[in-house]
Amino acid sequence: FIRAQKCDERIIGTVYSFRDITPRVRAEMQLQESRERFRVLFDQSPVGHMVISPEGRITEVNRAWLRLLKRSRESVIGIPFSDIIHEESKPRFFACLTEVLKSDHKHSLELVLIDGENAPVTVLVDGNVIRNSDGTIVYMQCVIRDITYQRKTEKRLRWTESLLTEIVSMLPFGICVTRGAD
Repeated sequence: FIRAQKCDERIIGTVYSFRDITPRVRAEMQLQESRERFRVLFDQSPVGHMVISPEGRITEVNRAWLRLLKRSRESVIGIPFSDIIHEESKPRFFACLTEVLKSDHKHSLELVLIDGENAPVTVLVDGNVIRNSDGTIVYMQCVIRDITYQRKTEKRLRWTESLLTEIVSMLPFGICVTRGAD
């Protein structure tokens, strides 16, 4: 409200001004609710999510990412993502990163990361860049899935197959494989 000036030590009057801010307050509440829904979806996702700055630093991760890599949030926020990539995967990562930064398409890449216990974790990373209206990269968003068990199983199957091939080649007689009913 605005109080009128004193005239001869008497108040002449008071003027009140009101503005309806209900639409603005509702919009702010809806925005806050939307942010909270996004936060819950991000944090409760069963898949690891990560946000990387244009400089390559980790700026956000969810709980699934932290569980997968056995790390704390405080230990990873702000560090370069390349710091947790196994040496053998770094050339592939940097080559793919160059491609990712040039396009707006989603890219997939298999990497070996190092978890908080210094153990390798094979992951499939799907990522893309997010740009603002002038085309500047705001961040890169990534989804990470653990495929360590899958790769170990594939390796064992290849070993078994090569062993069987070796055994068959050493046999002095032939082998015929037929259907069970024959």
